[in-house]
Amino acid sequence: MNIRGFDSASNDALSLPNSNDYVVNQEGFKNRANVMAGGSDNLITIIQDGDQNIAGRDGQAGTGFLLVDGDLNTVSVSQTGNFHRAGVSVVGDNNTSTITQN
Repeated sequence: MNIRGFDSASNDALSLPNSNDYVVNQEGFKNRANVMAGGSDNLITIIQDGDQNIAGRDGQAGTGFLLVDGDLNTVSVSQTGNFHRAGVSVVGDNNTSTITQN
């Protein structure tokens, strides 16, 4: 299994095996961060600074993804600014997810 990440700034894809750190750091307006992770012991961090950023699923439009399937994974989303959306789906054992919006 692997981690695949896409963001609006670069539209790049990233594939990693288990036990890795993946960081998305975005500044600005209307950024999107999507991650699919399968496997165990991964640390996924999304930091967005600006306004109207989206991490994972956009509840209104039903688009995007921040999905983690496996064990011992940690997902952290931090959004600073106004009018953000974040949605995380974590499946497995001993996983942790945190969403902070300021």
